[in-house]
Amino acid sequence: MVDYDESALRQMAQAARHDSVTVENLKLKKKSGIIFTKKWLSAPVVSYLTASEQPHVILKSRDPVTINGENVGDRGYGTVLVITDERFLFIIGEENTDRVISIPFQSDVGFEFEPTTSAQNQSLLDVYFSVSFWIRHENGEIEIKPSNDLDYEDIWTIGDTVLDFSKGDVDWIQEEWWEDRAGEHDALYEMADGAQSDTVTARRLERIFSYLQEGETPAFILTEGDVGIGIAEGTGDESTIRWQQDDYFDWVAITSERILIAFDEEIESLMYTELDSVKISIQEHHDEYDDEYYEVPYLCILLNDFIYFIEGSDFTETDLRRAVRYIRNRTP
Repeated sequence: MVDYDESALRQMAQAARHDSVTVENLKLKKKSGIIFTKKWLSAPVVSYLTASEQPHVILKSRDPVTINGENVGDRGYGTVLVITDERFLFIIGEENTDRVISIPFQSDVGFEFEPTTSAQNQSLLDVYFSVSFWIRHENGEIEIKPSNDLDYEDIWTIGDTVLDFSKGDVDWIQEEWWEDRAGEHDALYEMADGAQSDTVTARRLERIFSYLQEGETPAFILTEGDVGIGIAEGTGDESTIRWQQDDYFDWVAITSERILIAFDEEIESLMYTELDSVKISIQEHHDEYDDEYYEVPYLCILLNDFIYFIEGSDFTETDLRRAVRYIRNRTP
């Protein structure tokens, strides 16, 4: 057991790879309040380190740690996992003497971040998510559910720290899953940053990303509105509608290759080579509740004998005009 002064703790925190290593966490034991005492451990975290050991990650949990399927630890105490340059160090808070489990980095050890059910289904763009952290070794497995807020950068910092100091001996289970997920996350932001309009955001892109072809980039995205499909009479700007069926779209993406319309759980693709013309149409709508009339802008796309009316309410007039020019420049 080693005792460090405040200056040494600050140096230890500064040398750590992850910002979870703070002076406060290194001294973590219990916090006394006016009404109650919040207990974590019977002795400070730093007291369980060797003189030569450098901590790089400190994960805390109020949930019981699970060892081979059984919950371990005294009620009211917490569990701390310290990842150092030598080992995984579990400190399980108990009333008299904390329980300590040390798992050195070696070839028969594996670790993984397993998303909770809610985290598996959540958006790629959510900043933080909930995971369980598993250590599997020759005597079984240990699971801790950190209360720390973790994001992709945290996951990679922790994973790379273990891989670096174990010299590759420790296996990161599900590393490819996290790599793919983080890759898609970064691609959404890169695509949004490079788009021609601010109607293309990472959040909107997430809905259409899986429908894009390799090399295809969206320039404009509309979300939720009315779409009308009718039979046109006449050609070009002189066309009129003989019949129209109204529907509701989830999103419309104007991309470098085509126009994608998502409605009725289907995706309709309009290729630029098939288009005859495109223009802006202002239509008058009647709000029966307020008994008011108001104007709504639409993109009108003529395709052979069909005409599409796509509501552009979440576009500015400038966006609509730019979208029309964009489509015309790609229409033969």
